[in-house]
Amino acid sequence: MNVYETNERIICGTTVEEKEIYDKGVILAIYLNKEHGLNKKYEEHDELLTPLMVLLNNVLDYKGKQRIIEEYGLNTKKIESEVKDMCDLGESIVLEARNEGKQIERKEKNIAHVKKLMIGLQMSFKEAINLLEIPEKEVKEIEKYFQS
Repeated sequence: MNVYETNERIICGTTVEEKEIYDKGVILAIYLNKEHGLNKKYEEHDELLTPLMVLLNNVLDYKGKQRIIEEYGLNTKKIESEVKDMCDLGESIVLEARNEGKQIERKEKNIAHVKKLMIGLQMSFKEAINLLEIPEKEVKEIEKYFQS
């Protein structure tokens, strides 16, 4: 776990407020150790590190997180909806990334097919995309490749 801070430099004037009130330039970076099993205890600060790892872990499902959080004596009623939201968000991000990967793969395959038709059968770009029945919204993306 690392902390990064920024420093203030007054260029002009003075500040009436205390620095703690307005200085929000602190970043806390938490590096998840994916090799550390969630069933193993940390040698130091386990009561802090394990719940953090559990909450931020995107592999463990909601029930698994809830079980470990209860084991560490945290009030699950207070944070239950937040943990569920975090799990749902994690699943949503994974699903979005997977869909994005599929779209990229589809685009690359369509480019390869269009290219083969244009070269092998001496077709124009328009003839190739019509033969492959590529949707109009995808055609524009593929067309960019052939224009470059």
